[in-house]
Amino acid sequence: MTVRSTATDGTSGVALQTIRIGTEVAVPYTGPVVMDTDGNFLIEIVAIDAAGNRASSVTQIKIDRTPPSFSLVLPNAPGNPITSSSLSIQVNQVTDPTSGLAGCSISLDGGASVALSSESPYRLTGLEDGSHTVVASCSDNAGNVGSKTAEFTVNTNFLSPQGPYGPIPLSGIIAAIGAIAFFGALLAWRRRRRALFALSHRKSARIPPPPKGGKRGF
Repeated sequence: MTVRSTATDGTSGVALQTIRIGTEVAVPYTGPVVMDTDGNFLIEIVAIDAAGNRASSVTQIKIDRTPPSFSLVLPNAPGNPITSSSLSIQVNQVTDPTSGLAGCSISLDGGASVALSSESPYRLTGLEDGSHTVVASCSDNAGNVGSKTAEFTVNTNFLSPQGPYGPIPLSGIIAAIGAIAFFGALLAWRRRRRALFALSHRKSARIPPPPKGGKRGF
């Protein structure tokens, strides 16, 4: 912001101009004054002619070159996958002390921006498995825009160790396969044992017992 002042006096001429910004002490005005600090300021310029006559001008200005401050909150810790096809995100702690908040929006994977209320969760639905990027933006009434980006991964695969049930389903399947293999081997062993037992009985039944006296007669 640059402050400029022009004063004229057709009779005795301008002898002096002073400028006072906010609560500062008035100083002689010698040329344009550059203001680079955000805030609300009251500026007073006084012009005095050679005859001692005074004229003043008071202006209030607002300088805001800083975008809003906010936090983008996702339900998962960084690096941990989302195990659902939907999730709620939230933009909170939004502050803009100078010109005030104009609004916030989000976009998913480079898509169209959707307006949302600060402090209120917004639910994303129909998320496909894989990596996603969400961008949140907040603007103030001075036109400054601040943005934050968050990346997350969706994994709803039931068999995945990072899926909704973690490693339990996979380990359970492995344990079940091991149990089936064990009981299958046990069943085969028992069937083989029964078959060998039956065969030995059939062989024993074919051999007649010897006659009494230990000899066979003809």
